[in-house]
Amino acid sequence: MTSTEKTWVRNIGMASVVLNKNNDIVAFIQDIKLEAIKYKDHKKLINPDNKLPSTINVMTNPNFGVFDLETFNDIDNSGQIYSRVYALGFLTNNGNDLTTYYLTDHFSNTVEGSAKLVLKCLDNMLVSKYHNFIFYVHNLGRFDVIFLYKILLDYNSKLISEGGSAKYILEPLYRDNQILRLTVKLKNIKQIKISFVDSLNLLNSSLADLCKDYNVETSKGIFPYAFVNKNNLNYVGPTPNIEYYNNNIDIVSYTARKLCLLPHLRSNGIYEKKL
Repeated sequence: MTSTEKTWVRNIGMASVVLNKNNDIVAFIQDIKLEAIKYKDHKKLINPDNKLPSTINVMTNPNFGVFDLETFNDIDNSGQIYSRVYALGFLTNNGNDLTTYYLTDHFSNTVEGSAKLVLKCLDNMLVSKYHNFIFYVHNLGRFDVIFLYKILLDYNSKLISEGGSAKYILEPLYRDNQILRLTVKLKNIKQIKISFVDSLNLLNSSLADLCKDYNVETSKGIFPYAFVNKNNLNYVGPTPNIEYYNNNIDIVSYTARKLCLLPHLRSNGIYEKKL
């Protein structure tokens, strides 16, 4: 046992318990040994033509897609600022099922409406067609999952409070208090599940930079995120001032957009097709 000025640390094998002066446990630390990932066929993957042999499948799950949602800041009666979802969508690697949802097309422009929009999208993803799909979300752990997880938890809690049972089974995977992956299952249909994974942990760069790095033909555009509010979700009109755009926008890009594009909130990303 070792001591510090305010705590005691008791070491038991590979675990350590941190106690305060009142012998209350304030932390528990356990060392976990992880074996190195070994690629048994690494020699077969070496190819001077930079082509993988057709006999080797380097993807454990070939079923994947992308998911994204957009939010705006709202203000409640007490003056508290909070964010809520107004658009979201997904696309899988077959490239033919782009599906998007816009708040004013389906529900009332309220907090409850925003939650229903997210649930509608997820229910249409939790079908046999997308069973075991992995949906990559850029910056999932610091943004999108905050809305997904809360809305699903609140809905489960509502069902339970009404005398029913939870509809969704949620299995988050954490690292350093941040969600890396969120698996969602339907409670009464065990064979259907989807997973959301943070692609920022795999490709640690902005979407705009990644488009440039990989020479993507359709790159991420610019959008006045700070301009969006609950009163202008269907806005069509002059391009908003440059102050509503991200700080990294330059005057050349802003001017080009102002001259060439019809400003419309739905011009952001993929939100053109509705279910």
